[in-house]
Amino acid sequence: DFRTYYLGFNTLEKPFNDIKVRQAFAKAIDRDSIISSIVKRQGNPAYSFLMHGFQDANADLKNEDVNKFDVAAAKKLLADAGYPDGKGFPKLELWLRQESDLNKSIGSAIAAMLKENLGINVQVSNKETKLFMDTLNAKKLPFYFLSYGFDYLDPSNMLGIWTFGGRHAWKN
Repeated sequence: DFRTYYLGFNTLEKPFNDIKVRQAFAKAIDRDSIISSIVKRQGNPAYSFLMHGFQDANADLKNEDVNKFDVAAAKKLLADAGYPDGKGFPKLELWLRQESDLNKSIGSAIAAMLKENLGINVQVSNKETKLFMDTLNAKKLPFYFLSYGFDYLDPSNMLGIWTFGGRHAWKN
């Protein structure tokens, strides 16, 4: 099953309209630790939306600076965005889409890492699928953990959900 689990942000509104905030979150989460301690052999850490083994995937992205787990860099990015040590950061809820116990554990681990590494409190909330998808499609979901799996073996299928005007409150 080629499926990628990812964190989504509403990049059209504060605080996630600031790329420094999004980069701080990316650097504050230790993907390798989540895999080794929770997921185990059921998955691999994702460093791009096209996972290793998928047509046109780039395995070298793990080494890109934006993907490196680096707490010091994450703290600096968050401070540069105006939230030193998480001070003044808005209340944050991580929505899950009616997830399994495994994925609820991953959500809790992400919340713990954001608290420990950035000083940001995150409440994890496992929502019913219809409520989750209605809120996502209405572009009212600030922060969420979700997966997407391919329908046909072509990168356009996986990457096509990231078009502006699609299901995510995202713009390139």
